[in-house]
Amino acid sequence: MILLVDWASSALGLHSVGNDGAVLASRQSGSGTRTVTDGDFAAVLAREAGDWLAASDAIYVVGMATGRGGWVETRYAPAPAGIEGLIAGARDLAVAGKTITFLPGVSVAMPLPDVMRGEEIKVFGLGDLGDAHIIVPGHHSKWVSLQSGYVAGFATYISGEVFALLAKDSIVSRLMPEASLPSDAAFLRGIQAARQGGDLGGGVLRRLFSARSLVLSGGLQPDDIRDYLFGLLTGGEIVEALTEFDAGVGSDFAILGTGALSVRYQQALRLFDRKAVLHEPVELAAAAIARLHRRRQV
Repeated sequence: MILLVDWASSALGLHSVGNDGAVLASRQSGSGTRTVTDGDFAAVLAREAGDWLAASDAIYVVGMATGRGGWVETRYAPAPAGIEGLIAGARDLAVAGKTITFLPGVSVAMPLPDVMRGEEIKVFGLGDLGDAHIIVPGHHSKWVSLQSGYVAGFATYISGEVFALLAKDSIVSRLMPEASLPSDAAFLRGIQAARQGGDLGGGVLRRLFSARSLVLSGGLQPDDIRDYLFGLLTGGEIVEALTEFDAGVGSDFAILGTGALSVRYQQALRLFDRKAVLHEPVELAAAAIARLHRRRQV
């Protein structure tokens, strides 16, 4: 059994993986790297993994636990990067009679420096596609170009974080009710406002204030501000990203995720005449880590 430890800043995912890449079981907790204030990552892993540690033939750690300020820092594998790049940059640590392998993230240098840790192992699960345009939705969404199974390039969009900041304390947030029901219609209206050109003028920065002014003029209900605002930011992200990561109208995107956020990206891309297929990220990561482990044994 292979133990995949996906250790992000705010969450810890533990996945028991068979040698064939099948997910045998998973455990999730809120013990992200930010919660490990004393630096004793080994104790946290032992507590959360329990008997899985002793039962594991191999243990691989990905995510922020391998970054600066984490458990064991690994260098980034520079793009174009494949699974071989992760193997070359891996670092082993002996802990309580077990060898734990820390895998690197992936970096790009041009046109701006960018990095990822944790998303790459999921992306490599799509290696059979050869070439693909991939979106990993999240607080910091990743748009990735996969070519012949290698990460050729990617970009990070912090739309989710910008939304959280605006929704918490801004001139836009002051009209927001404390709670409101989700509204797909308001979200898609924001997407349309972000993608619309012509007489509307400007880009997403020009249009963000409309989340307030539309309410003041009676054109938007306060309950819809949150989803309209999120639609504006998501739409602005897509407008920007399509200039870099696109194969034209009707092209397919792979979205790594099956939850509500991923479904919203799928809905939004339809308005841009793009198709999107949802993929289960844990299954992809498990398939990739099993393939990596087999190659590492050769």
